[in-house]
Amino acid sequence: MKLKGSQFLRQRLLHSTLTATPIIIKDIHADDASPGLRLYEISLLRLLEKISDDCTVEINEIGTNLRCKPGFSLEESTSCMTADLAGQLAIF
Repeated sequence: MKLKGSQFLRQRLLHSTLTATPIIIKDIHADDASPGLRLYEISLLRLLEKISDDCTVEINEIGTNLRCKPGFSLEESTSCMTADLAGQLAIF
């Protein structure tokens, strides 16, 4: 899925993760005085990598483009994976 801009970044990442769909987002805060991902957005991406297995996130040098390939939850029980992951991402 290819998207543009930083609107609804958390929701886009959550949807990508829950549907196991790779996502590409371009022009993140591209028109701002300080373009690229914010520190809290980068922290969210790193958290996503840590709580998932085989999740890969690639960010370009200035942080205006990202590519995320979701992985699977590290939890033993997959029946509650969706609710657990949705809850973890929603708190950010």
